[in-house]
Amino acid sequence: MANLFDAKHPGRQDARFARVAMNLPVRREFDYRVPREWRAEIAVGKRVDVPFGRQRLEGFCVGLPNEPQVTELKAIYGVIDDEALITPALMKLTKWMADYYRCAWGEVLVAVVPAGVRKGHVGKSVGFVEPGGLSDEQIGKLCTRSPKRARIADVVAQGDEPLTIADVARLARCSQSTVRSAEKAGVVSIRYETVDDDVFAHVVDEPPPEFDLAAEQVQTLEKVTEQIDARLFGVTLLYGVTGSGKTEIYLRAIAECVGSGRQAIVLVPEISLTPQTVQRFKSRFDR
Repeated sequence: MANLFDAKHPGRQDARFARVAMNLPVRREFDYRVPREWRAEIAVGKRVDVPFGRQRLEGFCVGLPNEPQVTELKAIYGVIDDEALITPALMKLTKWMADYYRCAWGEVLVAVVPAGVRKGHVGKSVGFVEPGGLSDEQIGKLCTRSPKRARIADVVAQGDEPLTIADVARLARCSQSTVRSAEKAGVVSIRYETVDDDVFAHVVDEPPPEFDLAAEQVQTLEKVTEQIDARLFGVTLLYGVTGSGKTEIYLRAIAECVGSGRQAIVLVPEISLTPQTVQRFKSRFDR
């Protein structure tokens, strides 16, 4: 089994056989013969096009065994991916998940690869909400009979970083369709951008700016680090408007945690904002 997850040798020029996990509720893998023309392309973590009964299916190559499990083998039709979609570490994790939850390995592999990646998409269109260019008086007239529009205009005006439609809807306590209606009315404008699915692709590792915390930030950070130092479970809710410095508290609290030899997990509620968040964290931490 060790050769299935060898990070240094995910593919072999002499690979004659491939072990394939299917996206089917079958808790076993199937061996196929690799034709000579595909031996330079086959690798663990890539998808392959294979015959399965009377069907033609996609599966994930999960191993390159020296000897097959059966004697009579069908040949793969071809290799779908130029590069492996599953890393050796993720291959181990998905195998553990399949064994632990008693499900098919192929079903787990499909679940961890985003649909856009499987279909070859490189990004998605995301709408960012900006001021509509109207005067305060004009916006006031448009929002007179619509408290929701007024809240939308206020949220967008106070934002110190790009806000997505979902962000504005959450902060203004309304639906995303209401935000789009506000655009049609001229209260705000929406600019669409294609956001790379690889959120780390364009992150620039820059040194962090140096500044002192405000008095309230110092007090908040002290309360958070008290819990970290006590090594006790607890929940701390930070309340503050956009731009009030909550992320800086997170960064310094995590630095305290990591500095004591422990780890931290950061959850970002809106995927389109992940690049900015990653950039801030990469500037502080080496991993």
